[in-house]
Amino acid sequence: MKNYICEFKDNIPNGKGIKYYSNGNIQYEGNFIYDKFEGNGKYYYEDGKYYISQFKNGLRNGKGIVYYKNGEIQYEGNLVNNKQEGNGKYICEDCRYYIGQFKNGLGNGRGIMYYSNGNIKYKGDFANDKPEGIGKWWILYIGQFKNWLRNGKELNIIQMEILNMKEIILMIKEKELENIFGKMVNII
Repeated sequence: MKNYICEFKDNIPNGKGIKYYSNGNIQYEGNFIYDKFEGNGKYYYEDGKYYISQFKNGLRNGKGIVYYKNGEIQYEGNLVNNKQEGNGKYICEDCRYYIGQFKNGLGNGRGIMYYSNGNIKYKGDFANDKPEGIGKWWILYIGQFKNWLRNGKELNIIQMEILNMKEIILMIKEKELENIFGKMVNII
C-alpha cells in the first residue's frame, strides 16, 4: 500500500502531495500526474541523500541538484531520465570535482577535473569519467627521488604553491635578464 498525502483524481495521486516510505519517512514531495512525479519536486533516498529537480514521467529530467546526506552538493546540472546529461558539476565526497559534459551519467566530452584545493588537475577530453583523448594534466611533485621514482618526503600543497610562485618570479627575472643581456650583445 502506497502512503500519500496528496490530491487524487480517479483514486490516483494527481496534483501536489507527499509520498512516504513504508517506514514513515518522506520519499517525495512535489507534483504528481497520475502517480508519477511531474514538474518540480524533492526526492529523498533512504540513505539520507536527496535531490531537488524537475521531473517528467516519474524521472529526473531538466535542471537538478543532488545533495549528500550532510547537505553538501554532489551534482548540479542537467539530468535526463535520472542520469547526468549535458553540462554539470560533480563533487566527490573528498572534495575533488569535475565541471564539464556528461553523457549517460558519466563525465564524457570536454571537462576540467580539479584537486580538492581548487587547482586544476586535468583539462581536456573525458570518456566514462576518465581522461581520454586530448588534454593537459597538471602534476606538481616537489620532494625526494630515487632511481627516477618518488621516494621519501614531499612538500605539502601550501609549500608547493609558495615554491611555485618563487619559481615563476625567478623565471620572469631570468627572462628580463636575457632580454637586457641580448640587447647589450646587440649593442656591442
